[in-house]
Amino acid sequence: MHNLPRRKVDVNIRSLYIFNTTYGLKEGEEKEKILFYHPKDIELNTKISDIGLSQAFTTFTDTFTDESGGCEVIHTEKTVQLLYQAEPNFWLVLVLNVPKEMLAKDGIDYPEYHAYELHDDIYRRVLVMAYERFRMEEGTFQMILQENPENGREILIEKLEEFFFKYISSLKLPVDDIFGFTRTLQYLPLDKFLFLRVHNFIESLKSTYPTIMDSLFLYKDTVVTCGRFHSSQLYTLHQYVLERLKIQNGECSNRETMHSVHKLYINSNGTVEPYRMVAYPSTQVTLCLFFKHQCNDISQQYLEDIGSALSTQIYVLARDIEDFLAKPGNGSVKNQLLANTDSEYGAIKYLFVNDQSLKMITNFDNDMQRNANLAQNILNVIADLFTLPEDQDPTSGIPNQEEVMVKSTDDFWVVKRRGNWRQRFVIVFSTKPTLLDMTKEAERIFDQDIKDGVFSDK
Repeated sequence: MHNLPRRKVDVNIRSLYIFNTTYGLKEGEEKEKILFYHPKDIELNTKISDIGLSQAFTTFTDTFTDESGGCEVIHTEKTVQLLYQAEPNFWLVLVLNVPKEMLAKDGIDYPEYHAYELHDDIYRRVLVMAYERFRMEEGTFQMILQENPENGREILIEKLEEFFFKYISSLKLPVDDIFGFTRTLQYLPLDKFLFLRVHNFIESLKSTYPTIMDSLFLYKDTVVTCGRFHSSQLYTLHQYVLERLKIQNGECSNRETMHSVHKLYINSNGTVEPYRMVAYPSTQVTLCLFFKHQCNDISQQYLEDIGSALSTQIYVLARDIEDFLAKPGNGSVKNQLLANTDSEYGAIKYLFVNDQSLKMITNFDNDMQRNANLAQNILNVIADLFTLPEDQDPTSGIPNQEEVMVKSTDDFWVVKRRGNWRQRFVIVFSTKPTLLDMTKEAERIFDQDIKDGVFSDK
């Protein structure tokens, strides 16, 4: 009798927990290690057992490495355990139930596990992004403990529960967001004159109000200019702004946040420091200004004065940007390339990434289902080929040129070319082409005039 598929069970969270290896060292005090555990209603002995097993794995693997934190993934038949040492002695662990298909044979049901559907790097990135978002909103774990010497552990537990229970409820599985994995952003290409107007407007504002330390200028949900923010934290900041201000279709639907102060912790020159962020939304444009948290000159009247000073100029800039984009040929880079990516092989997908700025150019769909038209195995291939910023040695000079071509079992071709701090991917579906044909087709896309800078005519 043939095996007949009965039902598919997708990947889901078995548990997520955070612990500190230096707590609860005495026998009978092991529960002190637990700072957060989901689900909350699990028996205490199970929590202690899970954390003890994770700590045992990390301690064992550390004997084979020069630095601690080398244990990242543990695979079993039914689960995948992803570990991330966010700070010294602080570990985040995400345990996933492997997706499975329930089959039947001779009237007996049994599971067939599909561990290959889970990509370690993609799901471990979920842990990293969760911590970075928590750090941006609440500060580092150590900062919370130092600011509350008497009851720091209890306050840290409260903050972790408030943040992570909400975060877990908003997490969508399976994870298929390749942009979240690469942490790349779409920048709005403007002509030089219009971009310099935006830049000069912000610099003039900072000269008039010297308490302004930095800024983020968005047109709709696209970055125009981001001041001196490091590219590695800009993705998290961008996501925070879109969610908190509820920016949809370029409009801020949460007007209560206008002129309200958001305390954020931002990594500046390797040090996490508190800042105050104030948003000034206008039609299609949102300007976020950042002040040092210690600044005493910030009052509601002061913020309203800044709002009055910039409101007219923001409106004019928004109107001029809209007029510029309405002109033929001045749309996004995506629109400029779409006409050239249809070929005898059908619609070709591409993803171009600047390694240094993490600017992204793509024709993947840009809605909530933006990756639905790419199979999970293709996303996994891109994740395998993609070179993450943390895997690059900044002291090694310009990375070597490389080109890789992969053909999947379902007739997708993925071609990657890397060089000069650029990563370029082309995805083609075809059952017929030879390796030479695919090389020529990828070359045609790679050789197009990709506008990789801020200016649309660069």
